[in-house]
Amino acid sequence: MANLSLDNEIAYDALSYAWDPPKDSKRVFFPNSYLLIRENLHWALVHLRDPTYPRYLWINALCINQSDNDEESAQIQRMRSIYARASRIVIWLGLPMSNSDLGIDVVNNKDLFRPLYDTGEENVFNFGNRIEIHNMGLTQRESIALFKLVERSWWTRIWSLQEVAVSKQDPIITCGNKSAPWGAFATITKQAAEAEASLPFGLWQGATIQKLRNTCDFILIREQMQKNALTMSLGALLKRTVDLNSTDPRDKIYALLGLAHAGHLDPLLPDYSKSPKHVFIETMRHVLLDERRLDSLSNLEETQGKAI
Repeated sequence: MANLSLDNEIAYDALSYAWDPPKDSKRVFFPNSYLLIRENLHWALVHLRDPTYPRYLWINALCINQSDNDEESAQIQRMRSIYARASRIVIWLGLPMSNSDLGIDVVNNKDLFRPLYDTGEENVFNFGNRIEIHNMGLTQRESIALFKLVERSWWTRIWSLQEVAVSKQDPIITCGNKSAPWGAFATITKQAAEAEASLPFGLWQGATIQKLRNTCDFILIREQMQKNALTMSLGALLKRTVDLNSTDPRDKIYALLGLAHAGHLDPLLPDYSKSPKHVFIETMRHVLLDERRLDSLSNLEETQGKAI
């Protein structure tokens, strides 16, 4: 562990991962102490460790004292800066399973998607020279492996959205020992969304449709952030992310503060000394005064209902 200032020019990567339900806790040892971590983080550290050179990693669960409300509140205010200044965001989807190695190989095979890579278009779904998935030479096994990546729990985590959206460099998606660049994954995912009416092999089921659309929201919000074109209010973001999850219900609000367009009001600030009920009431008041629309409250009520 090292204490570093954001003003330092030391390069570091920032890890983005789903906490997942607590199962068998693992120990991370430090001089004279240790911390208990969840199994998913343990396997991320095992797979990302490179014994040939030292590497700095920002990991929320290790770098923030989760039992200290004051420290957590202060550090959460810096989340956008921490992930924006990272040399690279490493997205950990989890251990290999469901032919995930094959899914990553499909993403990395640019020859399959040459018409999309060559368009230069990054923010559109309707590609003029669309080649649908069943015409791209993908086997049933390859198609299923690709869609299983979208079903990983990382795509349902609300903090994932900010972490990937603010990254200055192209994030890297890692699953087990295999990796693929975010840009390649975004390209094939948008193409899959465009081909929804003609997916083969009975893959296009309701749950898969929603998960793919959630993934496309991640992609579009990141693209808008990179172009400084994201102008969504907090209320609009709450509506857009109502299906995303958080371990702490207050993070349904706090995870969006770094993305929300600044209105005419003073911004909300994370404060983990406040109860979830207090946070939601405070947010309701803020959204109502900012947007002056009663329908915004129904969006927040839906968010509260799913979070608590």
